[in-house]
Amino acid sequence: MTPSGIIATLAGWYVAETGRQPWVIYGILRTVDAVSPVPSQALLSTLIAFVCVYAVFLTAFLIFTFRIIRRGPVEAPPYAEASGSIKNAFRPHVLDSPKRLADSQFS
Repeated sequence: MTPSGIIATLAGWYVAETGRQPWVIYGILRTVDAVSPVPSQALLSTLIAFVCVYAVFLTAFLIFTFRIIRRGPVEAPPYAEASGSIKNAFRPHVLDSPKRLADSQFS
């Protein structure tokens, strides 16, 4: 399901653009009239800005991901800590956990 968001976005864009084109073809709106009057330099600068911003985001993502991978998993305790759930409260290994025993000795 990971690429489903990208596929849905591209499919929506494709359907929207395909839906506009018949109006241009059937003579209701000419192609010349449908073209935006934006100069090509503005389009190029916008494209370059988008590429740069996404490159920064991708670089930051990769840096943080590699740091987490390099750090490795945190060592899990051999017992489950109490989570506030009544189901976990009645488990013997939770009731006899070292932390709980230490806390009960001082109270």
